[in-house]
Amino acid sequence: EEYGSTTMPPRNSSPSGQYALITEEHGAVGKLLDRAGNLIVEFSARQSGQLDGAIWSSDERYVAIRCSNQGVFADIARIDTRIQSRIILLDCVEGRLVEEIACPDGAVRGGIKFSPDSSLLGVSVWGGRTTRLLESRSGTSVREFDVGGEIYFNSAGTRIALSNSAVNIFDVKSGILEHRYQGSSFSVTFIPSGDLVQVFPVNDPDHMIFIQMSTGEEIRRPRDFAIGENQVVSQNGDRLYVSVRSSISVFEMNQLTEGPLLSTKWPGAAENPEELQQQLDSTMASWLESN
Repeated sequence: EEYGSTTMPPRNSSPSGQYALITEEHGAVGKLLDRAGNLIVEFSARQSGQLDGAIWSSDERYVAIRCSNQGVFADIARIDTRIQSRIILLDCVEGRLVEEIACPDGAVRGGIKFSPDSSLLGVSVWGGRTTRLLESRSGTSVREFDVGGEIYFNSAGTRIALSNSAVNIFDVKSGILEHRYQGSSFSVTFIPSGDLVQVFPVNDPDHMIFIQMSTGEEIRRPRDFAIGENQVVSQNGDRLYVSVRSSISVFEMNQLTEGPLLSTKWPGAAENPEELQQQLDSTMASWLESN
């Protein structure tokens, strides 16, 4: 993508290409540009070391920018502890700096993720000890959890999973811990039915765990039954469609922990949930429903 006279690294442009981040003056100044290269907002990066990637909200209204003191070569022996890592939260529509979040442990690490509706930003960077939920519009902290780790939201944004040495699943509104899976996980996936959470345990890579939230039961299944994140529920809610490369697997929702109902090859299957939804809304959805 060309933004004015500057060619942008892909990781620092928004998914649609509408916005881009650049640095100038040897990294001292950061700028948010629109596609035409017009300046939207400028911010200081001098006291934060290098810009180390950006996380965009789903509607691309907000962007959280990781600023790390790790140095260009990530050589821990060369970290300048006088430079404090931080996260910069920008509102791309209003063109303003919403909040600067200091990371006192000296390095940005852990999870940073927006909720599906973009209203909240989850930040877990305090040495993996704490996770905060910030209101995206104001930067105000609205919830704090006493554990950190990688962050996963369910599609409704009502539950959050924090994964480190255990997987902790909380209710976002109340802050109540609803379930704790004892063990590290490669990934966590919320199933759209609302009651199941899929965990890939690190210490058992040939299997996965379904957590049934209503009962707390942990169901161990072979890894062949993996669901993944590219998933759409049928209109009547009885089936789950999962797209993995050129294959679509169809699961019976009430038998989800037992195995796939059918699997069909479909050249050019969608690579993300939005494309999958569009394609399943077309004639392909009707064909799958009848098979």
